[in-house]
Amino acid sequence: MVVGDRAPALEQGILRLGLQIGTEPVTPGQWELLLNLLPQAEAQKVQRYYHDRDRRLALGSLLLQRAATSWVLGQRSTDVVIQRTQPHNKPFVDAAGTRLPGWNYNVSHHGEWVVLASEPLGAVGTDVVDLTDRSFEAMTAPQYLEHFRRHLTPTEWDGLVGLAPKGEAAQYRAFFRVWAMKEAYIKAVGLGLSFPIRRLECSVLDVGEGFVSRMGKEGEEEELMMDGYSMADWKLRFFGLPPSYLWCTAVGPTPPPPLFQSAGGRGGAGVGMGGGDCNPCAGCFYTTPFSAAGDAPAAAAATAAVVTATAARKTVLASHQAQEKLRRQFHVLSIRDILPLSVQAEWDSAAGQG
Repeated sequence: MVVGDRAPALEQGILRLGLQIGTEPVTPGQWELLLNLLPQAEAQKVQRYYHDRDRRLALGSLLLQRAATSWVLGQRSTDVVIQRTQPHNKPFVDAAGTRLPGWNYNVSHHGEWVVLASEPLGAVGTDVVDLTDRSFEAMTAPQYLEHFRRHLTPTEWDGLVGLAPKGEAAQYRAFFRVWAMKEAYIKAVGLGLSFPIRRLECSVLDVGEGFVSRMGKEGEEEELMMDGYSMADWKLRFFGLPPSYLWCTAVGPTPPPPLFQSAGGRGGAGVGMGGGDCNPCAGCFYTTPFSAAGDAPAAAAATAAVVTATAARKTVLASHQAQEKLRRQFHVLSIRDILPLSVQAEWDSAAGQG
């Protein structure tokens, strides 16, 4: 990757990277070269996908994770070991002992794009979606929305239904926007759909057909609510990617140990959450302003842990205001950009081997 103005992002470990792998031409020789950059098990998993698009997205995701880890933590791409939390399967690398021991990242892909977001301390989750995707064309928008009604709050449902006069395209865009926010959050906390996402409430808004150009390079910030209360320690940001993709990233507080758990349920910074010892409130780094009857000590302890983590995060942000600027920037990369320098000449040579 050409460093240039990306140097501060790499130094801080705050990355917002997009790879439009679905549209790049790749010759058979280049494809073989890319597969050879992966461990055999990962390469075989990529090849098992039936559709070319799915193979491309899977390969792009693995290569982007390896590239980001190599750039930020100084590891050789071939030495990067991508692990998965259990049971929710969130990817992570062990950053312990590096210059950024709390560094963590998240990836998402849909259609043409693979995206990655990373943070040096706070939990991060990301989701990208094509707002024009209609793989379910046999359904009307009301029929499609009905399948997800149990995951929506009454306010969200009423907002989506209320967009009917603007047409089904508006309802789909608004729904995908809501779903991207919820996905980004639950991926950040590493709980997946085991988390009751109806607790989350998102604003219902039709971004319109021209949202990619309107959002510009810095995107738009959004807030999130849970159980009727604003989650002030979580920040969400949308970016628009051509031709019609909406990309949402959620950044939260630094998880207090031992809630930040690894695949084996052990405490450790920079990995996913959701181990068997986590309780619902602490596991999602959020405690409502009220306590359950008869459980005041536990609620107070959970609240104190979250407050401590939030205060630490605010201190870091206050001393590094430039980090917020980095969170408003994203970089679109080519396949060649994410390859090790030692491989780029071979990649160029293989371009003519159709």
